[in-house]
Amino acid sequence: MMNPFQEHLIASGYFYNESTKIWSGQNFEDISYNDGDNIENRIFKILKNSNDLSSLSDELKLFCTDWPSTYHLSSSRSNILRPFERDLTGDVLEIGSGCGAITRYLGECGGNVLALEGTSRRSLITRKRTKDLDNVTVLSEQFQKFKINKKFDVITLIGVLEYSSLYVSSDTPTLTMLKQIKKLLKPNGKLIIAIENQLGLKYFAGAPEDHIGKPFFGIENHYTKNHACTFGRYDLNNILTSSGFANVEFLAPFPDYKFPSSIITEKGLNDEFFDATYFATQTVINDPQMPRELSFSPQLAWKTIFKNRMTMDLSNSFLILASNKKNISRTEDIIAYHYSSSRAKKLCKSTIFIKNKKNKISVLSERLDLKSAANYHLNGFKNKIIRLQDYHNGDLLLDNFTEVLAKDNWDKDDLKFLLIKYISILEKIIGIPLSHSQNILIDGKYIDCTPQNIIIEDESFTFFDKEWIFDKKICIGYLLYRSLFALTSQTYRLGKTNEKFKKNFIGFFLFSTKLLGWRVSRTELTQYMKLEYQFQKTVRASKFIYKEYCHNMRAELSFFSNLESTKIQLNNMSKEREVFAEELICQSHWGSSINVKYQD
Repeated sequence: MMNPFQEHLIASGYFYNESTKIWSGQNFEDISYNDGDNIENRIFKILKNSNDLSSLSDELKLFCTDWPSTYHLSSSRSNILRPFERDLTGDVLEIGSGCGAITRYLGECGGNVLALEGTSRRSLITRKRTKDLDNVTVLSEQFQKFKINKKFDVITLIGVLEYSSLYVSSDTPTLTMLKQIKKLLKPNGKLIIAIENQLGLKYFAGAPEDHIGKPFFGIENHYTKNHACTFGRYDLNNILTSSGFANVEFLAPFPDYKFPSSIITEKGLNDEFFDATYFATQTVINDPQMPRELSFSPQLAWKTIFKNRMTMDLSNSFLILASNKKNISRTEDIIAYHYSSSRAKKLCKSTIFIKNKKNKISVLSERLDLKSAANYHLNGFKNKIIRLQDYHNGDLLLDNFTEVLAKDNWDKDDLKFLLIKYISILEKIIGIPLSHSQNILIDGKYIDCTPQNIIIEDESFTFFDKEWIFDKKICIGYLLYRSLFALTSQTYRLGKTNEKFKKNFIGFFLFSTKLLGWRVSRTELTQYMKLEYQFQKTVRASKFIYKEYCHNMRAELSFFSNLESTKIQLNNMSKEREVFAEELICQSHWGSSINVKYQD
């Protein structure tokens, strides 16, 4: 395949290394940025020894064991660009390819990709991740020195713009960088940016600033020219328009841009017939950078923020589409995207919410891996894609549970009310009495009838997203086990309670069954555990060992917390701020000796 960039690269003084299959200049020098020798060498080795290097690779999911490996190998990384998939088929320039997670997805979209990376080792890693993609060209070069007589249809800055102050020599480095990028775009070209929000909700709650590692650092604007620097929405929009971009469109990724599972458009946030709250509340737990102790619960706070139309301004990250011409919008009538990409590759799917001219919202679901079948039958579990469904507006029953149990001092009456409400809804859906025994058998088609798949609309309710079916009957006791397992897995913080039960999942489950008057035996409990283990093993791509699963079910629920944890967190923050203030006082120039901490 002829390299579409070869002629332009040669004309600009770059040469091709046949051994590494990477382009670079004669006097190329690395920028001073890396994750450390051990980490980057480990990522290179993993990629070198892996057969499936695709963005949804089950093989690579097995190596996501810590923050660096998850960041560089997770299949969730590419979700940030999935809304623009149809735009990524022309000439694409990726600025700052890192270890190739985004590069890989860009190459899979079929465009001609030029991946620009400022360090030699990361260029090698990017090349290794894309070694089977002939449409990807890797260039080792600093952005400030990058010159090419070519314009691009799309340019991406994913987790890169915030570093402009460190690598662009200018009194206004971010503005200068964006102006240079604009010159590289074709007249109808588009710039895609993903960046943390300086004023993101989690940072108000006490999460440390991603690049410096200190709470409130960004919110109080302690940035200097020696720091990576993020921006709030207003400032970022002003910089983009000052750079000459006529059209700037913001989208909100949740939990953030690094591992987004949901992306909401501005239309979606402002639509009175669409409730996007769930996408924010139920993804808090998926943020691997979120500290366990915070000054308040983001999961509870998001509902009020959505209600007051403040979501975009407080979104933890921004996804931005900027273009040279006005009214070039990619999102059209799409109001939200949701991606299930942490599953086994063949089960990964996208869910897109579309509003037509008659204000009707439809839900379109498809496999992310186009080679995967729409229906699967695995270990007795049937998975099917319902391609088109109607959208139902209302409150998730799961949110009813979360709002009560995430608050301190909840008691057995609070939980009993919710459990009875759930069982009552199940009785109406299934059509038989269920409350008197955990052993009542129901059809396996109701295995997905959990609180997260039940929407309450006024006095009515809807069972939706009927994705899974079990080919045998299941007992109602197992369905409750499955429902509470999902509840504890998706709730960021369960409040302190004075109720007496073992503070682990098994203890919580048995306590719940007793409130319903059920007496679950050890044998029955083991059956529930084994069946749910089989289900989780079927869905997941990662190694899932039964012994570890059982241990986790009996491990203390560390997120049972009360207001004392908030006091501890605030006290720790106060001490960190005192140390930080002393550091600043001792410096001749603000920030001159503070190291930049890696969080790409």
